Amino acid sequence: MSKKSNPGSVSHWLANPSTALCDEGPDLLWKRFGMRLVRLARKQLKSIQDRTYDPEDLAQSAFRELHHGIDAGNFSALANRKQLWKLLVTISLNKSRNVRRNSLRHKRRYSKLTSAAAHLHLGKILDDPKRSPEWVALIANREIELESLRQDQAYVGLVLRHGDAQAHFQQIERHIAFLKKQIEQGVTVEQNRLRLTWATRNLAVHLRSYGQLDKSTSMLLEALELRRQMTALYPSVTRYKVDLAGTAIDLAATMKDLGKIDQAIRYAQEGIEGYRSVLKELPEETSYRVDLASQLHFLGHLYWDNFQDNQANEVFQESYQLAEKILASNPNNPLIQALYPELLWHQSQAQCLRGDWQAARDSLRTYWNAQYGSGNSNIRPAKDPASILELWAYCCLRIGDTTAIKEVERLRSQFPKGDNKEQSDDISPQVQIQRLVRSAEDAILAADKALLDQQSQEAYRLEQESLKHMQEVLGVIRSQPKEWKQQPGWLLEVWDLTLRNPSFTTVSVPSELDRWPSEHRQDWESIWREIRSLATDPTD
Repeated sequence: MSKKSNPGSVSHWLANPSTALCDEGPDLLWKRFGMRLVRLARKQLKSIQDRTYDPEDLAQSAFRELHHGIDAGNFSALANRKQLWKLLVTISLNKSRNVRRNSLRHKRRYSKLTSAAAHLHLGKILDDPKRSPEWVALIANREIELESLRQDQAYVGLVLRHGDAQAHFQQIERHIAFLKKQIEQGVTVEQNRLRLTWATRNLAVHLRSYGQLDKSTSMLLEALELRRQMTALYPSVTRYKVDLAGTAIDLAATMKDLGKIDQAIRYAQEGIEGYRSVLKELPEETSYRVDLASQLHFLGHLYWDNFQDNQANEVFQESYQLAEKILASNPNNPLIQALYPELLWHQSQAQCLRGDWQAARDSLRTYWNAQYGSGNSNIRPAKDPASILELWAYCCLRIGDTTAIKEVERLRSQFPKGDNKEQSDDISPQVQIQRLVRSAEDAILAADKALLDQQSQEAYRLEQESLKHMQEVLGVIRSQPKEWKQQPGWLLEVWDLTLRNPSFTTVSVPSELDRWPSEHRQDWESIWREIRSLATDPTD
């Protein structure tokens, strides 16, 4: 007695392709074999240095060829999943060989072109006024190999590096218009839709780099909608989800450049949720984990720019924890090596601002070792060495760690603090505020050290001097006209100088304020309350 195949199995689909193919067949095959074929494709493409396909592109292309072959009746002899897998491996291997040959051919071809020659070569193709937009688009497609979706990205980058950028923008826009026309006419809709999403997003990113922010925003919104449509049509394709997340992040960056921080936060959150969704399916995929850590860091800075410090600290902490896990398994990842010290700095700042001096000391030591102890000089420090050591020494002083203080003092002799005294006669509001805050900072740090040395009277005198300087800061802000307060950036600078300055933790955190005379506590609280209120209405 023969055993009937399960309607949801691969064998049943192979036996009944005409009834199942248009429904669940493609999605069923991708679920069963997709990630397995992606892993195989990754090995096949490993030796290609400048490839235009990524492993998932190759796997998707192999699946498309399989489905077209089954539709045409070319694979009617397939009887089970083993034979199906063997066929997929063969198709994938042939495609990887084609990609390798194309990569070598393009490398030989373009390595012969100098920048000037490349410009002339493209100019002859694209700048001929006798040619129609359709012809230009076809030639552009031929230049980048019709099979390769990612060649659009390389093409856009190449033409924008040479000649008149605005003219090339117009040429690429004609290419995009042609793709839209092809889609409307039903010509290779799936492939052209993919090409359209790539071209639209890439042109939008280049427009942003040339300062055309409004047009870039419009195109990114269009690209985002195209990405959403592709993800809805093919929900099991990881690559589309990643591209959707990346497009949302691009849009967030553009909104940030436009000063629309609330909208930037919304799109950054959408992109981050996209990466989270992908990592649920591929939890060990390092590249996506790195992307998530980087975008959380980006979102943290958006929160900072929006004066949402608590939310910023939360996502900085999440990014830091993820970066630590990535470094544990991939210690040589250059992106995380560059990001990790800055995340450590954010963490130490947050710990100082809440008065957690011991944790801050440990974070600063780790930061110093990551930045200077490993000899990794290509990582840009978040702060100059003298400032780091000064804060580290203060944390050690607050917890009475004399051994660590000696270690820090030895390092400070190697990195002396520069002379920060203002030599300029500039009396602009910004400079007045900077000078007053610096005086207040010096006074409160001296007061804190005097208090730790049990010199109470001197400490209280210095604390009152610092309070006076901070009241003068508010006086300068109140005296400025509305026009000055509408200038971008001034409030962020005040915020960074005061509320985000660890030097003032001792007179801002309630538990720390208890160390000072009670008659001054209300004055300090009033100062911080007024500075915070400026973020609600900076023109008041």
